[in-house]
Amino acid sequence: VRMEWDGLKVRQLRLRLGWCTANMARRLDCSQRTILSWELGEALPDPRYFSPLKTLLSFAEANAEWIKQRNLADNLIRENGLQQINREEIYRLTDKVQ
Repeated sequence: VRMEWDGLKVRQLRLRLGWCTANMARRLDCSQRTILSWELGEALPDPRYFSPLKTLLSFAEANAEWIKQRNLADNLIRENGLQQINREEIYRLTDKVQ
């Protein structure tokens, strides 16, 4: 079954990966404006991007926990003025918040 891609699905995938539009464009070898036009409903993704998008979706599904932790770590580093953070610090800081 071939998945049809639209702007909403592209945006959901991009956000799931924790990427900005520029990063998504770089990974797909297209312009940032192209990504924005898809997400804004101005255009549909060209079928030549379906396979790379499917690969990114598979990566997101297979690495969901890692992506979640990476995005959480990025936020904790930024919010706490850190240079780096390890898994134990992530758990310690998130347990404090919850």
